[in-house]
Parts: sequence; structure tokens; C-alpha cells
Amino acid sequence: MSNPFEITIKLKQHSPLIHFQHDQPGATLRATELKPKLDRFIIRKCFDGIFNRYKESLVEFDKKIYDSLKAKEKEEFEKNIHKALAYKMTSMAKLRFKKSYKMIADQKQGVELSDIEIKIFSYNPQLLKIIQGDIKSFFVLTNFGTRQSKGFGCFTTTDTTKDEFEQIAQEEFGYIYKKKKKRYAIEEILEEYQLLKSGKNYKGYEKSKFFTYMCDKHNITWEKRKIKETLRADHPGVFDSLMYDQRAGFNRVEACVKPETELEYRYIRALLGLAEHNEYRTERGNKLNLEKVTINIGDPRKEISRFQSPILFKIFQDTIYIFPKKIPAIMFDRTFAFELEKHYRNGKKDKETLFPLNTPREDEFDMKEFLDTSLLPGWERKPSP
Repeated sequence: MSNPFEITIKLKQHSPLIHFQHDQPGATLRATELKPKLDRFIIRKCFDGIFNRYKESLVEFDKKIYDSLKAKEKEEFEKNIHKALAYKMTSMAKLRFKKSYKMIADQKQGVELSDIEIKIFSYNPQLLKIIQGDIKSFFVLTNFGTRQSKGFGCFTTTDTTKDEFEQIAQEEFGYIYKKKKKRYAIEEILEEYQLLKSGKNYKGYEKSKFFTYMCDKHNITWEKRKIKETLRADHPGVFDSLMYDQRAGFNRVEACVKPETELEYRYIRALLGLAEHNEYRTERGNKLNLEKVTINIGDPRKEISRFQSPILFKIFQDTIYIFPKKIPAIMFDRTFAFELEKHYRNGKKDKETLFPLNTPREDEFDMKEFLDTSLLPGWERKPSP
């Protein structure tokens, strides 16, 4: 006899999960990551984010206390209550194998799992019904673990078909991109994304597609050039201390198809994922005795600390997908502060303010236009233009 207070979801894994406990038995999808993401998804998707629609499904909601509050007190209550829905979750799976990835700096490993099973328990049968109705969409639209925007941590329910997968994604984002994988999908994704955001520096040189797009379409050049010019002019000792390939990399970005006088500086790469700092290696025996140089980047208003890339890569069976997320309005025309941090070999550090720089305005970046003109050959947009 089935338990009316429990549902079971069986999952299929499509790409490795970079797990912070990869070296421990039982490494699997963590309920501590899965449940908060599912809570936010259900609140947004099924309750339209309206507190009165989901309040009685929250763990901490007390109707008697809430009803006794005045209007202003209710506003504070709604703002501060922990938005955790009233269900419990367990996750079980068998470990198939682990694999190390060169691009993961802290040596975490990717795990591949089988017999993945999620059990969800709740005394609220209506909430269970809602979860069961939307769990398929949740896994189509969500990745897990480290480097999740780069295609790691893709799962779907075992009964999800390719047609369903694409339909769910198109309903959410309006349009998607797809291509048949030619080799190992993760390697293709990392190559594609690096070329889009930063450019290629090994086995030949190619400019960032984002840099080229912003320069050609909007007469905008990027923060990398601004950093170079500022270091070279105001901190020549620091600039000369950088390793040759780092200085040469700076020099490569000088060329742009537009005349110098027409270009404006923007912090463009923030729109594809916010980095808290950029680190540069230094030559051994440099005159300033620097171990490394860091450019710290922060929001002076302390409202934005992280922004994940809006380009979400997914893998399903033999196909790679791009789901383009909407960039929040707060990220456009936003001022960020750039700071120079010098790390000396004796352990000391010092910091100096470099400059403020704004991100592009909303009318200066069109995601669809950028991807249509910048992706490598082989991608197909759905629905078609």
C-alpha cells in the first residue's frame, strides 16, 4: 500500500556532479542544495511568489500569530520568515565512478551516479501534489553542484522525453539553442563558453566573442583594456612585474575595429557572470618583490556580491543546450569599484583604488543577437528565426 504522505522521484544523470564531498561515501545530490532550490522554484512557479498563496505551506507559519498582527507587523513577518516549505527530503544513489577535471582549481572530482532516488515526505497532501506536478520542470531547468552553469550537475526525471525537455525550456526562456555533441560534452561547453566570455589563449589566439560583439555593435570596449592602461600609466612597476604572457595578453586586447576616440569603457563581462577578483601572476625576481597581483571588483552599495552566468548549459542524452536566462535589471548600468591589491613575497599586502566602471546599459546588450552572431558553427535556435 502506497504512503499518501510520500512521493518517490527517480532521476537520470546526464553530466558529472562536482561534489564538495566527492571523496566521502554517499556523495550524491545533497538535500541541503536540492530542497532550497525546489522551494524557490515552487514558490515562484506555482504560487507566483505571492505570500498569501503559500504561507500555510511554510514550516514556520503560525496562522494564529499571523492573524493577530497589524498590517505593518505582517509586512515584517512576511519579509523575515524563513521561506522553507513543509516537507522533508532524502536522496539516495549508487556511485558509478569519479573523475578529476583540470578546470576545477581546488581538485574536486565529478561523480556519476546510478539508481538515483529522491523521497519527499509531507503531511500536506496538496503540497505533495503540487511538487509532483512540477518536479519534471524543476529538474529540466536546474543544475546542481559546482560549475553548474557550465553543464555540470544535469539531472532529469527518468520519464522525461527530449520533446518534453525542449518544450519546458522554451516555455520558460522563450528560445533555446541546441547542438549534437561531437565529443565529450563538458569539453565542448568549456571551449564554447571561454571563447564567448574571455577568448582563447592557447593553441592559437582568438578574441572574446563578447568583446567583439560589444565593440562592433555598440562602440564599447571592456574593462580588461582599462585595467591595462591604468596599471601601465599609474602603476608601471606593478605592470612590469607581471609575467610576460600576462603583459602580452593585455597588449593583445588593444586592437579594436573602431577608432579609439569612438569607444567607451564598460565592465562588460559582469553581464556573463560577476567575478569578485582577477588574479595575475608575477615574474620571479621582480623589482617590487610581488608574489601576485589581484584586481578586486565590488559593488560600492553592497547590494550585489554574486551573479551567476545567465548562459546556462544543459546536457540531455546526445545533445548540448543553452538556456539564456534573463539578466536582472539591477545588473545594467551598475557602477562597480576596481581595486588593486598587491601581494608581496614577505606576506604583506596593500590596496589602492583604481577606478569606478559601469556595466552596459540594458539597450546596449541583446542576448539573442549576441548568441546568434557569436556561437560556434553547429548550434540551432529553437524556435527557429
